[in-house]
Amino acid sequence: MRPTWVLLLFSLLSPLAAAQNAAPEEGNPLLAPEFVARLDRETSSRLVGGNGFELLTDAKASLARKRELVEAAKNRVYLSTLILFGHADRETRELVDALLAKARAGVRVHVVIDGLGSLLDPLTPARLERAGARIAYFNSPTRDDDDIPLAVRSHEKFLVIDDRAAVIGGANTVNEEFPFLPVSGFEWKDTDLYVEGPAAAEIARRFVAAWNAIPGPIALEAPPAPEAAPTPPGDAGACRLLVNEPFRGEKHINAAYKMLLARASRRVVWQGNWLDPSPDMAEALEGAAARGVEVILLTNSGRLSSYLSGPYHEYLLRRNRRLFEGSGVQVREYTGGFDHSKVFLVDGTVASIGSYNHDWMSMENDSESTLLVHDSDLVKEVEARAEEAIRASRPFLSKGK
Repeated sequence: MRPTWVLLLFSLLSPLAAAQNAAPEEGNPLLAPEFVARLDRETSSRLVGGNGFELLTDAKASLARKRELVEAAKNRVYLSTLILFGHADRETRELVDALLAKARAGVRVHVVIDGLGSLLDPLTPARLERAGARIAYFNSPTRDDDDIPLAVRSHEKFLVIDDRAAVIGGANTVNEEFPFLPVSGFEWKDTDLYVEGPAAAEIARRFVAAWNAIPGPIALEAPPAPEAAPTPPGDAGACRLLVNEPFRGEKHINAAYKMLLARASRRVVWQGNWLDPSPDMAEALEGAAARGVEVILLTNSGRLSSYLSGPYHEYLLRRNRRLFEGSGVQVREYTGGFDHSKVFLVDGTVASIGSYNHDWMSMENDSESTLLVHDSDLVKEVEARAEEAIRASRPFLSKGK
């Protein structure tokens, strides 16, 4: 993590560094105040500064950081997850043990888990409840929660402690290298983001909102919103939390991505599991490519999709293989294993890291969250990793299917 005071001290002591940091803001349409204000209005979000970040690109490292956070918690732990395999691998067992210990010690441990996802391991939530943790099941198949269709999932993946530090991203609460990949030879890749600062309180507020929307559990009190001090979009540590709840008519991530695509001037890279965009998002991607923007969508091979997630996803890939043919949008198939990342990168200026894929489920069905980050150091790191993924990919049409 790069603490904010270190970044500020460095910029004060080095005029050259300060000039370099300021240069991208000049004339950059993604950092224009009017565009930032429009994002605020149309996505019900806001830019908050003073954050430090660390990119987590390994399942074991992410689980270890989550365990460290839980062990450091003094007041409360909020965990939102699609699935929680508490018995699957050593790293997840250690995380669950830490949650159990904190709950027994009186720390308020609250978990939102997807109702269908919980059926994969019902024992772990039960163990946590016996230890004193509180569990809420999103859209449980055993209870008629509300008007939400049963197929809607809570796909959000984040952990936040004491409203001050969090991990958010695409990784589920399990080391997904185990048990599938050791016997297959495939390499699993993922992307999470550790954040410390006011944005963690924003994530905590999101958890409370999701928790309080589930019928049954005792309502939680949201932490105070971080101070709304003016935050220039080019500042180190600047970011905003975006949330999608399309089943409630809230498509804030969709809106933000389409606005960014309309403003992009050089390059867009979007990593996601499955290729199945909604028609309006496909139109936005094609529109950016038509203006001369290099647009690259990274996805996974049909063979790996079928192996890991069943034939439906291979069907999606085959059905959509020629979706963008002739449009200028480049669809590339990752060949270095299975990339579970959900990363959206625009003009080397902003990077979005969260649970949101470039598929219909994320855009029109599931609950999703992502952190849109302006921090230049982090964006460069994300961009370098995206380049590695592009080098380890091939055109989707290369197999002639």
